[in-house]
Amino acid sequence: MSRGNGGQLRGTRHDPPRDTPRDTRHAKRYDERYYQRWYRDPRTRVKSPAELARLVALVLAQTEYHLERPLRSVLDIGCGEGRWYPALKRLRPKVSYRGVDPSAWAVARHGRRRHLQCGSIDALDALDLGPQADLVVLNDVIQYIDDATLVRAAPQLRARCRGVIFANAFVDSDEFIGDRTRHQPRSADWYLKLFACAGWRAIGAQCYLAPDLAARAAGLELFH
Repeated sequence: MSRGNGGQLRGTRHDPPRDTPRDTRHAKRYDERYYQRWYRDPRTRVKSPAELARLVALVLAQTEYHLERPLRSVLDIGCGEGRWYPALKRLRPKVSYRGVDPSAWAVARHGRRRHLQCGSIDALDALDLGPQADLVVLNDVIQYIDDATLVRAAPQLRARCRGVIFANAFVDSDEFIGDRTRHQPRSADWYLKLFACAGWRAIGAQCYLAPDLAARAAGLELFH
């Protein structure tokens, strides 16, 4: 079962996660070759358009169920070429979409058409992103970001979301085929502690409720 550019799968309060220095030894270039290899080439891509459509539909259903209304706005962080934009528009033509990515190439190529801008996950406050989004997407993003950056980013992510955060990742017990450059081999507990410290509550399918929605969710809708 494929899971985005990360690869294909083969196989209460908490103390905050450990903050560690950033590792800059293996810089990645998110250029045309990168997106051709992992997103477009049928021989090497890790998610087909049909698989992406199913994932978007799943996250959309989770979000609208808890919002109790149609989705209105999406903030896609680490959006790459903005592949969620057309998939969402097919299902919700009126949805407002904004994408943020550090790739200057992707933003130059698709920015105007898909509403993308350059930026990083830990500097969202420096961007003009408008009001809080119903859905914040971190599709195969957090597993490539170092501990210190994620810890800094968590409060900004909370401030940007009024509904559901989708943040999928492979953990250290997963075996997967795909992009392993700068992959961070963390445990599932590490991520759950990070999310809990930010006030997010897990609801399954790697989706998390913002605090206000979590407060009114039924007990068995939440992971404990």
